[in-house]
Formats: sequence, C-alpha cells, structure tokens
Amino acid sequence: MISNKRCLVLFARSPERGRVKTRLMPALGEERTLRLYESLLYRQLNLVNNYVDTDAILAVHGEPDHPVFSGFRGTTILQKGDDIGQRMSHAMEIALTDYKQVLLAGCDCPAMNAEYLDAGFQALDQGKNAVFGPVRDGGYVLVGLSAALPEIFINIDWGSDKVMSQTREKLHALKVPWKELPVTDDIDDPQDLALLEAFPDISY
Repeated sequence: MISNKRCLVLFARSPERGRVKTRLMPALGEERTLRLYESLLYRQLNLVNNYVDTDAILAVHGEPDHPVFSGFRGTTILQKGDDIGQRMSHAMEIALTDYKQVLLAGCDCPAMNAEYLDAGFQALDQGKNAVFGPVRDGGYVLVGLSAALPEIFINIDWGSDKVMSQTREKLHALKVPWKELPVTDDIDDPQDLALLEAFPDISY
C-alpha cells in the first residue's frame, strides 16, 4: 500500500580514501579530499535527519555499515546499477513503491537546505510529475518524482555538462510536466572550492 507520506532519498557513497570526489584530488590530495567529502556528507545527513514529516532512505554506494552512517534515522539500501543513472532509477523505483512523492538528493551541494527541499515537494504538490535542482555545471543535485520515469536516467552523459539538457530533451519527448528549482552549485572541481568560503562549517 502506497503511503500518503513523502520520502527523501539521500544518495551517498561511503567515504573511502581515493574513491570520493576524485576530481578534487589534484588540488587537495587524498586526505583533504576525504575530509571534505565527510564534512559535506555529515552536513547532508543532519539535514535529512531533521527534515520533518518525511520518511528517509539512505541509498549507499559502497559500504552501508560505515560508521559515518550510524546516526542516520531512516532505512538504508544499497545502490544497484552500472552507472549513476541506473542507480538513481533503482532507488527511485524502490521508494515510489511505498510513497507518492520522492525527492532524491546528493551530498555535494552545500547550499541545499530545508527550504530547497520544501520547494521540491511543493512542485510535486502542484501537479508536476518531476522536479529538478539544476547546477551551474550542467548537472543536477536533486530530482523529485511522483511516478517512476526510468527513461530519464537512460543514455545520459553522466558527469558531463550535458546532463540537465539531455534530461530536458527526455522530458519534452515524454510530455512530462516538470519544474526546475533555482540554479545552485555543487562541489566537483577545484574551481568550486572557492564556493566553500560561504560555508565556514564545512572543513577540509
């Protein structure tokens, strides 16, 4: 039976040296890159844990029993799939089995807050089938659905600046009504590190 409650899926990789935020390593080295990812992850776990009236799922790529996840208050599942699109589609399919509205968020957008999540759910409340949180580099940090749309996760150039534009093409072809939230930033490349000056609680 599908619950009337909504669900927030946190999409995360277990923090392992040399395997997270690899594009930052030339600037920070492995140790500082790992510390930065852990700081971003703790921040996002805290956001999800304190987001009210919403069930939560932690979708982990890597080790689900890592100590960093011990304080998570929801359900934990393993990501499944050969690329990030397949893994997101799988997590969404699981959540939409039990919930009418699902937001899936990543861990590398320090500007994401409760108001941003509110706006995502509000878009679904207003009848949009999908909602996205686009970022300046051409991807997105949040996707919300009210029904499974596996097609939007197929044949996308993940990790490129074409992700959101290719996703829009899919949505147009499917005639799916969607909304995009205000453009924000994520932390992927060395030039993004300057953005962290606005977030003194994030350490590395």
